Amino acid sequence: MNLLDDDLRRRRDDLPRQRNRPATASYNQWLQREGHRFVITGGGEDRDGADGNARQADSARGPTFGHLSEGGPRPAPGEETFLDLLTAPGGARVERILSRGAASAPDFWYEQACDEFVLVISGGAVLAFEDGSERRLEAGDYAILPAFCRHRVAWTDSAGETVWLAVHMPPAATSQV
Repeated sequence: MNLLDDDLRRRRDDLPRQRNRPATASYNQWLQREGHRFVITGGGEDRDGADGNARQADSARGPTFGHLSEGGPRPAPGEETFLDLLTAPGGARVERILSRGAASAPDFWYEQACDEFVLVISGGAVLAFEDGSERRLEAGDYAILPAFCRHRVAWTDSAGETVWLAVHMPPAATSQV
């Protein structure tokens, strides 16, 4: 077992168990309280969620490597699992989603306050929208879901895991697509 496996297992075990995690700001505050560090560069200065020395500490630690289909919790048939790979102050978040024959409840809708980019890495899925339309996504297909676009997962492949990569933009950074 390597340090990356230990770090992923620790982060997975530290995450709240429920799917409907606190709002992004609360979630980032929770991660910050738990000792996770975030660094955003911009405007020529570094800002972080801790003591101002995160850039130096992160540089000394070096890069982190992994594989999207490895690490973190695995979905049972009919389930999805979520693993945040990268978060930053303000709510930007990169998330890995694994689905195996999963679908949202018929009366459930995702309606997020931020733009979301989702990319299907492997497997297949169908997204359903409030207007009754549906869109099938296969490996390599992506969707850009604007803030407050009501959508749900209507179907994911039950023959194997569907691997998604989702990028959630902070509300202040969203733009017209």
